[in-house]
Amino acid sequence: MKILMLTTVYPRPDSPKNTSATRVIQHFTESWQQMGHEVVVIHTVNKLFPLIYFLPESVKRLIKSRTTYEVSDYSIVCEKAYKINGIPVFRKPLFKWIPRGLTSARTIRRCARSIADDLQKIGFVPDVILGHWASPSAQLLSELKSYFPAPNALVFHSIHYARMYPQVLKACIRRIDRIGCRSEALARAVKERLELAEMPFVCYSGIPDAAAAQEFTRCFDGCVSRFLYVGELIVRKNADTILEALSRFMDRAWTLDIVGSGNERDALEEKAAALGIAGRVRFHGRIPREDVFHLMHEADVFTMVSRDEAFGLVYLEAMIEGCITVGSVREGIDGIIHHGQNGFLCAAGNPDELAQIYRSIFDMTKDERAAMSRLAYQTARELSNSAVAGQYLRDVLGDAAV
Repeated sequence: MKILMLTTVYPRPDSPKNTSATRVIQHFTESWQQMGHEVVVIHTVNKLFPLIYFLPESVKRLIKSRTTYEVSDYSIVCEKAYKINGIPVFRKPLFKWIPRGLTSARTIRRCARSIADDLQKIGFVPDVILGHWASPSAQLLSELKSYFPAPNALVFHSIHYARMYPQVLKACIRRIDRIGCRSEALARAVKERLELAEMPFVCYSGIPDAAAAQEFTRCFDGCVSRFLYVGELIVRKNADTILEALSRFMDRAWTLDIVGSGNERDALEEKAAALGIAGRVRFHGRIPREDVFHLMHEADVFTMVSRDEAFGLVYLEAMIEGCITVGSVREGIDGIIHHGQNGFLCAAGNPDELAQIYRSIFDMTKDERAAMSRLAYQTARELSNSAVAGQYLRDVLGDAAV
């Protein structure tokens, strides 16, 4: 099968900027390639007014911290063709007047024509076209229907464009066969906002097949003492909530490892000092993935109570290591974690509720912790890269998926 993937996020080997952007799309495309499918990627990048790219890095970090929008490196805002692990990638810059706005219809038409020309040159006629992130993928999927009658699907990663531009998206969706979302909570929100006849399918992330195949080795012989957070240090991740909640258990012998970088690090360090827990909190910055997994293996509890979280692959990574995992209710992981069974769910950014959850964890018997840990492991094990990639195609194509 020939699969065409449209995405705004994909590795950028020619960029000097070290980005923390998700690699979920690359995991899908490479899993399909390993299954024997032929895959081509169209990587669309925003092209803004040049002045924006030359803002000081501190200002760019602040923009991302406050709005989640990452200003890309100016050097990649150009048309380019290359391969990553054998998969052809065509980069297409698309001008936008404002970040997180819509691309003009004229620009979309030109881009669709350019995509069709590029695919003709390599003799690639897609059997299915998939798009991630509503803008510009919704507009491109609709326009590409004029060139390729293949089944297509759009996967939402947030509610933003459905909330801001519902009429434009409704018009595009008339030419899109299937709608997906990255979580159950988002699927419900998109269905309601766009008045869809059917509930969107859920497009989950996966963990590496090798990780899913590892044996369960976790045991909880001693008391709970090691807590862990892994993620960007930006406002919406609510890492400060973990500090506030843990500071209420000064009579317990706990430590907290915080892994990641971001504009909020200084504020978090100041908060830890103000709460009198600086000696218990270790800030690691960005570290290699193998070191992250080592910390997960050693940790008892993993927590990320962020808001506006499309999914959060890091939850699965913690669960496969047997961590007791705390995520956010009504966010991306809700539906994977079932409260009180294979983990806990907390209102995003609520230190009182999180402290109650921590008290419950402290009070659990070792057998109760071990049972929850095993259920978390079993949940994550079912969501391997190959499993979710295969399910994705079945959700889009039904019986035609092979």
